[in-house]
Amino acid sequence: MKNNFLKEIRESLLLGKPELAKRANVSPITISRIENGMPCRL
Repeated sequence: MKNNFLKEIRESLLLGKPELAKRANVSPITISRIENGMPCRL
C-alpha cells in the first residue's frame, strides 16, 4: 500500500485535511503525519 493512500482517498472525496480531521475526531496534524508516513498516536 502506498504511503499517500489516505491522501488519494481524501482528495477523491474532495475533503480537505481539516474536514477529514473533524470527521475522524483527530487533529489535522495527525492527518498530515499519516499521509506522510510519519508515526502518530491515535
